Amino acid sequence: MPEVRDVTPNNDTIGKTLLVAVILCLVCSLVVSTAAVTLRPLQEANKVLDKKRNILLAAGLLEKGEDVELAFEQVQPRLVDLASGEYVEDADPSLHDPRAAARDPELSVDIPPQEDLARIRRRAR
Repeated sequence: MPEVRDVTPNNDTIGKTLLVAVILCLVCSLVVSTAAVTLRPLQEANKVLDKKRNILLAAGLLEKGEDVELAFEQVQPRLVDLASGEYVEDADPSLHDPRAAARDPELSVDIPPQEDLARIRRRAR
């Protein structure tokens, strides 16, 4: 009787294992990057909504179960001069960048080291 040989190919080679790992990595990275790109607008909208919610909570204007967007329509943004406590009428609050103002020497003041607990050195006026 002739000898019977096992002719099934060996699937446990290093090359095949690496090929499966590379294909799996490519598929997973494609799924993750697609999810990140498609969810970015939703993340930005949630970030804005969270900022509005925090503003309303700090002001005590948000009731439990109330719609944040409807409650925020009551808020009128205004800039305040911290030295005098008066509203600044000649500036648009939607265009104001507090970080840029803090870097600009004309729009900011130095904070004395003994009062600068957060170590920010300058704050916008």
